[in-house]
Amino acid sequence: MSNAINVLTLYRHQGCWVYDDATFGRVAEPLVLGASELLDTIILMDTGAHTREPVEVLFSAREFPGAHRGDWVREETGGNWYTLGGEEAWLCPALLDYFEAAPASLWVRARSPNGG
Repeated sequence: MSNAINVLTLYRHQGCWVYDDATFGRVAEPLVLGASELLDTIILMDTGAHTREPVEVLFSAREFPGAHRGDWVREETGGNWYTLGGEEAWLCPALLDYFEAAPASLWVRARSPNGG
Protein backbone atom coordinates (compact mmCIF):
# COMPACT_ATOMS: atom_id res chain seq x y z
CA MET A 1 0.00 0.00 0.00
CA SER A 2 1.33 3.42 -0.91
CA ASN A 3 1.96 5.98 1.79
CA ALA A 4 1.24 8.81 -0.65
CA ILE A 5 -0.82 11.78 0.46
CA ASN A 6 -3.03 13.02 -2.34
CA VAL A 7 -3.98 16.71 -2.53
CA LEU A 8 -6.94 18.22 -4.36
CA THR A 9 -8.20 21.79 -4.37
CA LEU A 10 -11.96 21.84 -3.95
CA TYR A 11 -14.27 24.74 -4.73
CA ARG A 12 -17.99 25.38 -4.51
CA HIS A 13 -20.11 24.94 -7.64
CA GLN A 14 -23.90 24.60 -7.84
CA GLY A 15 -24.24 24.06 -4.10
CA CYS A 16 -21.60 21.40 -3.52
CA TRP A 17 -17.86 20.96 -3.33
CA VAL A 18 -16.21 19.94 -6.62
CA TYR A 19 -12.68 19.40 -7.89
CA ASP A 20 -10.75 19.31 -11.14
CA ASP A 21 -8.04 16.75 -11.90
CA ALA A 22 -6.67 16.88 -15.45
CA THR A 23 -4.74 13.63 -14.86
CA PHE A 24 -8.05 11.75 -14.81
CA GLY A 25 -10.11 14.06 -17.03
CA ARG A 26 -12.19 15.32 -14.10
CA VAL A 27 -13.74 18.79 -14.33
CA ALA A 28 -16.08 20.04 -11.61
CA GLU A 29 -16.37 16.47 -10.24
CA PRO A 30 -18.95 16.84 -7.44
CA LEU A 31 -18.95 15.48 -3.92
CA VAL A 32 -22.51 14.22 -3.45
CA LEU A 33 -24.63 12.11 -1.09
CA GLY A 34 -23.30 13.56 2.14
CA ALA A 35 -19.71 14.10 1.01
CA SER A 36 -20.05 17.91 0.68
CA GLU A 37 -21.66 18.09 4.11
CA LEU A 38 -18.98 15.90 5.65
CA LEU A 39 -16.31 18.08 4.05
CA ASP A 40 -17.96 21.13 5.64
CA THR A 41 -17.59 19.39 9.03
CA ILE A 42 -13.91 18.59 8.37
CA ILE A 43 -13.23 22.17 7.24
CA LEU A 44 -14.80 23.52 10.43
CA MET A 45 -12.74 21.13 12.59
CA ASP A 46 -9.49 21.94 10.76
CA THR A 47 -9.82 25.68 10.21
CA GLY A 48 -12.26 26.70 12.94
CA ALA A 49 -14.56 28.39 10.42
CA HIS A 50 -17.17 27.69 7.78
CA THR A 51 -16.04 28.74 4.32
CA ARG A 52 -17.16 28.67 0.74
CA GLU A 53 -13.70 29.64 -0.48
CA PRO A 54 -11.53 26.98 -2.14
CA VAL A 55 -9.82 24.52 0.20
CA GLU A 56 -7.12 21.94 -0.21
CA VAL A 57 -8.03 18.44 0.88
CA LEU A 58 -5.26 16.01 1.74
CA PHE A 59 -6.21 12.34 1.78
CA SER A 60 -4.48 9.00 2.13
CA ALA A 61 -5.09 5.37 2.97
CA ARG A 62 -2.49 5.80 5.73
CA GLU A 63 -2.64 7.95 8.83
CA PHE A 64 -0.83 11.29 8.72
CA PRO A 65 -0.59 14.16 11.24
CA GLY A 66 -3.81 16.07 11.83
CA ALA A 67 -5.93 13.78 9.65
CA HIS A 68 -9.42 12.52 10.48
CA ARG A 69 -10.16 8.82 9.94
CA GLY A 70 -13.17 7.85 7.88
CA ASP A 71 -14.07 4.17 8.02
CA TRP A 72 -15.34 2.13 5.09
CA VAL A 73 -18.92 0.94 5.56
CA ARG A 74 -20.04 -0.68 2.30
CA GLU A 75 -19.90 -0.58 -1.50
CA GLU A 76 -22.96 0.59 -3.40
CA THR A 77 -23.43 1.14 -7.14
CA GLY A 78 -19.70 1.33 -7.79
CA GLY A 79 -19.04 3.87 -5.04
CA ASN A 80 -18.19 3.43 -1.39
CA TRP A 81 -19.78 4.68 1.82
CA TYR A 82 -17.56 6.01 4.61
CA THR A 83 -18.44 7.18 8.10
CA LEU A 84 -16.69 9.82 10.19
CA GLY A 85 -17.98 11.14 13.50
CA GLY A 86 -21.47 9.77 12.97
CA GLU A 87 -21.83 11.22 9.46
CA GLU A 88 -21.94 9.03 6.34
CA ALA A 89 -20.82 10.00 2.87
CA TRP A 90 -20.79 8.18 -0.46
CA LEU A 91 -17.64 8.57 -2.51
CA CYS A 92 -18.24 7.89 -6.18
CA PRO A 93 -16.11 5.52 -8.30
CA ALA A 94 -13.68 8.42 -8.92
CA LEU A 95 -12.15 7.38 -5.55
CA LEU A 96 -10.49 4.58 -7.51
CA ASP A 97 -8.54 7.17 -9.51
CA TYR A 98 -6.38 7.41 -6.38
CA PHE A 99 -6.53 3.91 -4.89
CA GLU A 100 -6.47 0.40 -6.39
CA ALA A 101 -9.37 -0.51 -4.12
CA ALA A 102 -11.44 1.40 -1.59
CA PRO A 103 -9.28 1.64 1.54
CA ALA A 104 -10.59 0.32 4.87
CA SER A 105 -9.78 3.72 6.37
CA LEU A 106 -9.52 7.02 4.56
CA TRP A 107 -7.53 9.74 6.31
CA VAL A 108 -8.55 13.32 5.44
CA ARG A 109 -7.48 16.84 6.37
CA ALA A 110 -8.53 20.25 5.03
CA ARG A 111 -6.49 23.45 4.83
CA SER A 112 -6.57 26.77 3.06
CA PRO A 113 -4.90 26.70 -0.38
CA ASN A 114 -1.94 28.69 0.94
CA GLY A 115 -1.19 25.82 3.32
CA GLY A 116 -2.73 27.36 6.44
